[in-house]
Amino acid sequence: MYDYYNVVYETEPFAIENNDEFFATDESEFTHLNGYQIWVLNLVNTTTKDFRLVVTKNRNTETLQKFICKYIPPGNNIVTDGWNGYNFLNNIGYTRYMHNHSRGDFGRGRESTSHAETLWSQLKDGIKSTYKTIQNKDFLYFLKEQEFKIKNKDLNTEAKMQEFFDCFNLVEMIGKDNIPDSEFLNNNYFNSISGNENDSD
Repeated sequence: MYDYYNVVYETEPFAIENNDEFFATDESEFTHLNGYQIWVLNLVNTTTKDFRLVVTKNRNTETLQKFICKYIPPGNNIVTDGWNGYNFLNNIGYTRYMHNHSRGDFGRGRESTSHAETLWSQLKDGIKSTYKTIQNKDFLYFLKEQEFKIKNKDLNTEAKMQEFFDCFNLVEMIGKDNIPDSEFLNNNYFNSISGNENDSD
């Protein structure tokens, strides 16, 4: 069912060009069953708190640029920590607001990275409190389960089930073949993720 939810979720608009909104972004490592570290990237609208996630092998410049450009067109503001993988932002039409976490600088209000930091706590606490160990192939589903719970935390059980059925019916009507590829639905992509990147903030 989370496959269907993700397909619908990916088709929802996240940002428009030159809208001057603020989006916080961050990277975090998650440990799965074999002890490997998996990078997860996030983007959070600092006003609406809507967010996007992607699982990847690393957090280098190429990966970060692909992720940000997929969801946020130029003309918007990106709030980051001091990781130099984000240095490209000002060169391709974004305005970067950088905060040095090692100096206790997380920004304030819409220009704060705390929105992205808080999301990590919610995701990791939710996974750890529910499951002891997670098989490699199941990690994305558990991640998406927590994503669904966070996005729909104000819905009662009946409304959450209705959300699932609506997603299922919409995807069945559109047909998966007519929906852009999603890394979440690509098992080969996830199965290729292994090892521990040595990047540091």
